[in-house]
Amino acid sequence: MIWIAPTAAENKTSKSFQIYPGVTMDFALITAGVFEMGSPDDEEGHRPEQGPLHTVEISHTFWLGIHEVTQAQWIGVMGDNPSYFKSDSLNPVEMLDYATALAFLAKLNTHAGKEIYRLPTEAEWEYACRAGTETRFYHGVATDGVEDYAWCRDNSGKRTHPVAQKEPNPWGLYDMNGNVWEWCHDWYGEDYYDTEPIVDPTGPAFGKYRVVRGGSWGSLAGQCSSPHRAYSLAEKGTSMFGLRVVRVEE
Repeated sequence: MIWIAPTAAENKTSKSFQIYPGVTMDFALITAGVFEMGSPDDEEGHRPEQGPLHTVEISHTFWLGIHEVTQAQWIGVMGDNPSYFKSDSLNPVEMLDYATALAFLAKLNTHAGKEIYRLPTEAEWEYACRAGTETRFYHGVATDGVEDYAWCRDNSGKRTHPVAQKEPNPWGLYDMNGNVWEWCHDWYGEDYYDTEPIVDPTGPAFGKYRVVRGGSWGSLAGQCSSPHRAYSLAEKGTSMFGLRVVRVEE
């Protein structure tokens, strides 16, 4: 049986959940499907680590935060605000290393029922970012127009901005490109696509770096594309690094 990614109309269900006492978060329902991950060699901006273009199946349904975790949400759970840019509580929380992002999720899970909160895998992230599209950006092929969808170097004023101010992707997700890089579950493997499992890949078994995706306020427009891959030392937290939450219902 061949599956394809759901259409925008099929995959545009959102719901608000209480993730912690007094703290809510809006999620989009991401249904199972198959997509082409990475980029072809002849795509503008293609880099070797984005290939080969390959088929990946996401076999499960999950909920994904419609925007990055805000400073207000972080404070409501953790009681502090590590962010560098604190001008607005609706800005994404940043200055997060990988372990600190996991600590936030662990605290959510202490108050969860049958649901589990975690980071997206790199494959889940790209599947949700593409939202059924096959072009370099979910709005098309050219960097022209990125500023309508993303806070990047050309329009950010060298800082973060409140979430959900730009146009969403076809599945109702905001800031999948730009504002802050988003930590993913996976270890980074430059050649991982050569041997990646077809179904629900979760990255190499070990590595030196963790995957970050989506670009940030300091990124070039081309770095805010759907297939663009980046990585960081897990212990590195900067004003460009935040997170987006996955909710899986058991």
